[in-house]
Amino acid sequence: MQLTWLGTAGFEIKTNGSVFLLDPFLSRHPDATPLQPLSTDDLNQADQIFISHGHFDHVSDVPAIAGRTGAMVFASTPAADRLEKRLAGSTSLVRVDRDRVEYALPDYTAQAFFSRHIRFDAKLFFSTLMKIHVKLPLYLPLLTRYPCGQTLSWLFTVDSRSVLFFGSAGSPPAELAQYRGLAVDTLLLPVQGHSRIIDISLNYIRAIRPGRVIVHHFDSFWPPISKTIDLTPLTEQVEKQFPDIEVIIPEINQPLPL
Repeated sequence: MQLTWLGTAGFEIKTNGSVFLLDPFLSRHPDATPLQPLSTDDLNQADQIFISHGHFDHVSDVPAIAGRTGAMVFASTPAADRLEKRLAGSTSLVRVDRDRVEYALPDYTAQAFFSRHIRFDAKLFFSTLMKIHVKLPLYLPLLTRYPCGQTLSWLFTVDSRSVLFFGSAGSPPAELAQYRGLAVDTLLLPVQGHSRIIDISLNYIRAIRPGRVIVHHFDSFWPPISKTIDLTPLTEQVEKQFPDIEVIIPEINQPLPL
């Protein structure tokens, strides 16, 4: 199995026979860090696309990618409603409307869990608002045209190895408790959306206890409504509190063997 971070919360995962994508978003603001040199035209193969929630930085490129590849798209409402209006007729759309529903696919299984989006705290909200101020009308369409909807986490099992993907880190303790018995090999952990995001990330790691953590969504994909997260406090705390857990900070478009 091979995993490639596409920036933001986007991933490409290759198994022996399949290629599937998670929240693929290749569009970027001109001042993004890092820039994404690829476009939707560069993704030529995808059998399935799995969506965590409906915000623009998770779904807006999906119609172009699915139309090009013919990928089957899995999403919850209302992300599925919005995608249905833009997807080509030849693309299959699977509406995920049940917690813990499992899909048996040719080379792996995918299980959806009802999750929650992170709640932006007042400190982050007002600091971002101060950076946007007079340009707010330019950003409102991005924020209002793409409602979040039901957030999903996804558990993928490939040849007895498991990958747990979150597109946002809003899980309360009761939700995190359900993942404890899953024996997660690789946790794909988003680090964005709260002024205390490092502490929140540590709560995920403490609850799930994966073999390794691959962080994502730490990049500044659309400044000034995003910023680059300093991951040093996270890596230092994981090394101190969980020395048996590996933290990987991926480089954009660089494949990682799992």
